[in-house]
Amino acid sequence: MIRYLTATVGAGRFAVVVTADHGVCPLPERAVAAHPDAVRFAPDAELRPLAEALDEAFGKYEGGGDWVTRVDYPWVYLNRGLAARNGVPEATLDAMAEYVARWWVDNRDVGLAAFPAKQLAGPPLTDPVGRAAQLSYRPDRCGDVYLLHKPFALPSSPTGTGTTHGTPHGYDTHVTVMAVGMGVPAVGKRTERTSALVVAPLACRLLGVAPPADAAEKLPPEFDGK
Repeated sequence: MIRYLTATVGAGRFAVVVTADHGVCPLPERAVAAHPDAVRFAPDAELRPLAEALDEAFGKYEGGGDWVTRVDYPWVYLNRGLAARNGVPEATLDAMAEYVARWWVDNRDVGLAAFPAKQLAGPPLTDPVGRAAQLSYRPDRCGDVYLLHKPFALPSSPTGTGTTHGTPHGYDTHVTVMAVGMGVPAVGKRTERTSALVVAPLACRLLGVAPPADAAEKLPPEFDGK
């Protein structure tokens, strides 16, 4: 691509920005040599005992169904229809969500952390993992509890292959942001933590248009006056 642009546009007359929207979990079959907890796990199998645990903790209503209406990992959805039909107050549903969060961490070998939706909808969390989950929370699309597995564990079938992404773990969130060419100051490699969202104001600067007023990331000071 660089050769093509140099030949067609001309050296020093273009800029290139390279990044990605996510990383990827290493294959557990290889990662296990350095990370003993690396494993494939089936979310449905891990969460199958949860319905019975909730029945024991909060009671079972005849003909009502399970307290967990759906699992779309990493989200657990509580049965709000069952709660409404039986006059279960919102405070009890909050307690159920907190119970699910504790149950995941205390009873599942792959469980690392869990966050009820009420917590994610609250003030900014200081825990980096919780904050990452909070930034991805949408009340109109997400469930009642967000589950997070341990690093190098991979939601899959035990006999599955390949890999995926989507956690706050470093291998999923660490991506390259590289910019070079016309209008890009030679600032060298930067070591401070930033976000790939810096690409938006960077691209705007290179195109000569105003960046979004609420841009999540600011450009390095070396861009001042460019």
